[in-house]
Amino acid sequence: RIFFAKKIDEGFTFPLNPKWILCDNGWKRVYDKLLKSPSQNTQASLNCWLPPESGLRERIECISARYHGGFHCDTCPAVQDDNTSNMDLVEHEFNRHLALMRAKKKLRNVMFWSRFCHASQRRLRERECCKSRRLIA
Repeated sequence: RIFFAKKIDEGFTFPLNPKWILCDNGWKRVYDKLLKSPSQNTQASLNCWLPPESGLRERIECISARYHGGFHCDTCPAVQDDNTSNMDLVEHEFNRHLALMRAKKKLRNVMFWSRFCHASQRRLRERECCKSRRLIA
């Protein structure tokens, strides 16, 4: 962040992810420096990335005022058991179940047609055998 702060002084500009700004006070300082930059290029870029009429700048300021040190979750996301992971697991199991049901249905169809073809061939052979016996007798 120190590198970026120095580059702002030199007239450089770059986009910042609002999540960085809200979760880390250091990025908030870089964001504030971008906002205060006298460079027209920097201001034009900010107007493009965070248009004043979008209300994003105001929301960033409001959330930053509520969470001075940056917004942090109370628990570690790697340890936290959230509902979305449970939903993802259920969805995965459901999709697997559907795939197995499709495979089972296809296998039943293959077995049905296999038995049907074998039975048809057996009947044809029996008819041919009966015809040949009649011709011989």
